[in-house]
Amino acid sequence: TVTAAGEASTVATGSSLQMTAEAAPADASQKSVTWSVENGTGSATINASGLLTPASAGTVTIKATATDGTGVVGTKVITITVPVNAITVTAAGEASTVATGSSL
Repeated sequence: TVTAAGEASTVATGSSLQMTAEAAPADASQKSVTWSVENGTGSATINASGLLTPASAGTVTIKATATDGTGVVGTKVITITVPVNAITVTAAGEASTVATGSSL
C-alpha cells in the first residue's frame, strides 16, 4: 500500500510530500521498495527515501516496486497544485480614493 504523509492526495509546487509503502504480508522477509514517478498531466521527482518533489501542476502516479523480484507494485495518484502567490486589487476606473458613504 502506498500512502502520503497525513493521507494527503494533493501537494503544491514549491513544497514536498513524504510517501510511504507498506508491504504485505506483515512477515514478508524483504519489504524494501524502489520509488518512481509516472508523470501524467503534471510532473515530479521522488528520491530513494520516498520524498516527492512536484515540478508542474497536474497529476502524477507514484509507484513503489518491491525489490524482492516479485514485481509487485503499489501506486497512488497525487494531484499537484500551484498556490496563489499574489493578489492585485484594482478599483473601477483606476480610482485611488472614494468618499465616505460612496462606493466604487
